[in-house]
Amino acid sequence: MPTRPTRTKVRDAVALMALLGTWLVMPPMLDVVNQPTSVLGIPTIVVYVFAVWAGLILFTRMVARRAGRAFTREELPPEPEGEGG
Repeated sequence: MPTRPTRTKVRDAVALMALLGTWLVMPPMLDVVNQPTSVLGIPTIVVYVFAVWAGLILFTRMVARRAGRAFTREELPPEPEGEGG
């Protein structure tokens, strides 16, 4: 049975995603794929940028789903009672 993610693990995953996403779109990495070739008629740099973008979206979705399990109703502070009015 998999263990529930902790808040620390979720926070670390978010930090990793931000760092990895930044690193993947920095000019040195873009220079690696900026070649005069194409994939199905699309320049490789365009394919690369959209692949990184899609990967970050999927990674964000995975982290968000795990965060939902990490922050259950029992762990959240009680909601303040509203004043009747």
